[in-house]
Amino acid sequence: SREWLGAMAEAFRFDVRVAIWADDSIPFVRLDDALGKRIVAVPFADYLSRRYGPREFHERVAAIAAQFPDHQVKARFVGEDRAFIVPAAWSGDREATALSVELASAEHAWQRFAPAFRRNVRKAERSGVHVTVDSGGDAIDRFQAMLVAYRREKFGLATPPMALFERLHARFSAAGGCFIVEARTTDRVLAAVMLLGCGDHLWYKFGASAIADDRALRPNNLVFWRIIQEFSGRFARLNLGMNWTGQDGEDGVIRFKRSMGATERTVTILTRRPDGFSSRSADAALDFFRSVSHFALSTPMPAAVDNCVRRSLFRHFH
Repeated sequence: SREWLGAMAEAFRFDVRVAIWADDSIPFVRLDDALGKRIVAVPFADYLSRRYGPREFHERVAAIAAQFPDHQVKARFVGEDRAFIVPAAWSGDREATALSVELASAEHAWQRFAPAFRRNVRKAERSGVHVTVDSGGDAIDRFQAMLVAYRREKFGLATPPMALFERLHARFSAAGGCFIVEARTTDRVLAAVMLLGCGDHLWYKFGASAIADDRALRPNNLVFWRIIQEFSGRFARLNLGMNWTGQDGEDGVIRFKRSMGATERTVTILTRRPDGFSSRSADAALDFFRSVSHFALSTPMPAAVDNCVRRSLFRHFH
C-alpha cells in the first residue's frame, strides 16, 4: 500500500519507485549497497497481490527488470499456476504460503476454528487473561519494547528501528487504522500483535510474547479470537502473513493459523540474477551484517544507540 511504502521510505530512506500500466502499477525499491544492485518488490512486505496470475505478473516484473539490466530483481506474488514455466534467467520458488481469515462474522469464524483452538480460547478466559485493543502512541511504545526483547532473547534477531513503528502508526492511523492488541493478566502483558488496516483488509505484521513462558495460558488464541470479534464487519479479511513451508519453526506457526480456519494461497518468488552477479559476494556481505547484528544484540548499549544500530543494520534483512 501507499502507506507501507511511505513508511519504508521515511524510516530507511529507500528509493521507492512505481512502474505504471494502464490497468495496474507495481511498486519497487532500487537498492545499491554492499549486497549489490537490486530491485525488490517490495522490502519487508510479505507479497504483492494482483488480480491476474503469475504469467502476467512475470511479464510486468520482467519489463521492470529490462530497465535495470545490471540489477538482481526479486518479487513475491501471491498465486501460482503450475502450467507456468519460469523463463530462462529467472528462478521461481513456491515454498511459501500466505494465510488469511474471512471477517464476515465472528460466529462464522468460531465455527471454522479447530476444536483445539476453541478449547484454548476458553482456557485463556478461565485463566483470567483479557485482551485490549489500543491505537495510541503509548501502546506503540510498549509493543516496540516488547518486540525488541522477544526477538533478541528468543531468536537472536534484530528488530526494526523505532522510526518504522512511528511512521507506520502515523500513516496507517490516517488511512484505516493501526492497532495494538494485547493479552494481559492483572499485572503484565503476555502477548501482543500489531495490526495495520488499509481499505477492506486488516494485516497482521508483527507479533511478540513475554520472555517468561506463558504459553500454557494460551494468550495468542484469545488475541486472535478478540481480533475477529472486534474487526468482523469493519474489514473483509484478516491477512496473517507469509510463512516458509518445510522450515524449522515455521510449521508450528502454519498449524496455528490453519487451526483458525485460515485459507491458503501459494506465494511465488521470482528472482532474476544478471550476468556477472556474484551471489557469493552478496552472501558474504549479508553474513557480515548478521555478525555485526549478533554482536550488537549481545552488547548492552543506551537505547538511542541501540535504535541507531537497528536502523543501520535492519534495512539489509529484507
